[in-house]
Amino acid sequence: MALAVGTAITALGIAKEEWDQLPASKKARIRKALEEKDIGKAKRIYANPCSLKMKETKHAIYLKWGKGRFKFKKPKWTREKVKNWIKKRSLRESEAKERRKR
Repeated sequence: MALAVGTAITALGIAKEEWDQLPASKKARIRKALEEKDIGKAKRIYANPCSLKMKETKHAIYLKWGKGRFKFKKPKWTREKVKNWIKKRSLRESEAKERRKR
């Protein structure tokens, strides 16, 4: 049973344009969570900037993202700061992509 897009949008409280911007894999995971009637899980999936492959050790946070691998040394960096860095970086990259198109 497939859920309508409107159901997912109202459950998460987001705009249609924002929903259209999400990658297909994330939309599928959100729909699956909503079919299981787990709105909390759907909100967590939506809030996560991307499917992060993050590994945390005692001294550093390792991140596999896009085509790169990144290492963030610990006392300065936290998981939350890494997520914010990804948001800023992806925004910068998308703006650069737009400039190249023009």
